[in-house]
Amino acid sequence: MAFFSAQLLIIGLINYPWIIYYDENEVKDLKDDMLDFVNSHQNPDSDLFIEPTIESTYRAIDSINFSSSVISSTDLINPRYNDHLDKDMEDFFFYYLFEKQNDNGSFSDIFGLGNLFSTYQVVETIDKLDSSFIYSHKEEYEVNKVNLIIQYLKKFIS
Repeated sequence: MAFFSAQLLIIGLINYPWIIYYDENEVKDLKDDMLDFVNSHQNPDSDLFIEPTIESTYRAIDSINFSSSVISSTDLINPRYNDHLDKDMEDFFFYYLFEKQNDNGSFSDIFGLGNLFSTYQVVETIDKLDSSFIYSHKEEYEVNKVNLIIQYLKKFIS
């Protein structure tokens, strides 16, 4: 009887519709963040949404010298200084890459399929744009992300 009661309780908990309510300010913040994300990944000519892969991001950052004076006369946008984003969003590109991190510390475009090379590409991309970014974290969330990278890399070294 106790086993049946436990099963019934588990089924009830699994099927219970857990509802989360957000206040108006949280909804507005979420909408603004989503709009910032879409605007930063939208082709200005076609208005199509484009989400770059880790590899294409790495190759673009690796092959473009953003300090060159020629870059300012092109349509290329330095992710560190994106005029389409608010000033408080200047690190958006880095956090976008951090969100591609898997639970084990690796990085991938598809959750759970990270490997050492894609992790290298993300860390190298961030390092090329701002080498102090990875070491400048103070919030627990960010520190945990960096620690996951370190643990993942240590696993391969040892």
